[in-house]
Amino acid sequence: MGPMVPPICRSDPVPTRPGVATQPVAFVGPAQSPELEDRAHLDRWCAAVGRPIADIRSHGSVASNDFVVMTWNVAVGEAALVSTVRDVASPMALQAVPGAPLPVPVQAPYAAKNAVPARPPALPKGAGRLGADRRPDTPTEISDVAAALGMSLFYAPSMRNGDNDDPGPAEDRGNAILTRLPMTDLVAIELPFERQRRVAVAATVTLAAADGVPIDIQIVNTHLDNRGRSTDLINASGRERQARGLLQALERYPAPVGLVAGDLNTIASREGALDVLSAAFPRYESVGKPTGPLSFIFTLDHMMFRIPDDWQSCVTRYGDRRGSDHFPLIGRVRIGPSPELLPCPEWPPTEEGT
Repeated sequence: MGPMVPPICRSDPVPTRPGVATQPVAFVGPAQSPELEDRAHLDRWCAAVGRPIADIRSHGSVASNDFVVMTWNVAVGEAALVSTVRDVASPMALQAVPGAPLPVPVQAPYAAKNAVPARPPALPKGAGRLGADRRPDTPTEISDVAAALGMSLFYAPSMRNGDNDDPGPAEDRGNAILTRLPMTDLVAIELPFERQRRVAVAATVTLAAADGVPIDIQIVNTHLDNRGRSTDLINASGRERQARGLLQALERYPAPVGLVAGDLNTIASREGALDVLSAAFPRYESVGKPTGPLSFIFTLDHMMFRIPDDWQSCVTRYGDRRGSDHFPLIGRVRIGPSPELLPCPEWPPTEEGT
């Protein structure tokens, strides 16, 4: 008997278009109890999605003592991702940190060019189709977005976009990292199962500091469940379990410098998931503003850093949802000691909503 062939959702990527390279992806599953129950759920959801995407374009390392990160739940293609990335990367937006590179971890992008099964086995319930209000005048599929921006892409699908009887096109949705920095060490992390299959992504980007010394920065992008199993609608304990599973997986890939960003779906200022993640990424301050659909209540989206004590960091909320039901977050980091305080302006200057 030959070696077992992994299911397509855990197989190595294939380029989605000519002219891009690719890289292998390491897959890590949940290691804590109840592992066997989690694996059965995850395998069933996995069978309905396509392969990961690692479209790697040739990028030179950028020399800068500052970098900027934008994280955003892009609502399965409804967000104006291309124009917003260009806006945040514009000279006017970056005038406080000129030339800073912009990695972009995004939650809930969709893919349709990664061999999503046309008719998979019986689908699990709970992944109904989202993304009905996509903009027709801009790329929305994640590999098309990356091509339009000239950025490298690492994407891992979490779930199919549509239930059993859905007549729409074959799509999946998950998490992605976009960047113009060199990107290596791609890892897809299947989180402990709660209500839906969730796959976090991690990758290392390389930045050349102003002195020319390369600095590796691990970027971790995750999206935790908003609800739990039928008996746990709030699911704070489930999100904490998923956060612990994420950190346990990351122990295999230690990194002295890194950040975790994403839609954590937290409904309290000090949920267990926040405590768990901020213990490993201790430079953390909530933006102190609502970020999600129920904008008058919850801060659902967060960014945390693991950086040396003499580096500066800050996080702000972008002032407009730009088609999503979430606001983007913009994080800034200054590498090394500096006599100047890192500017952390709101962007755009005039904020929409409260």
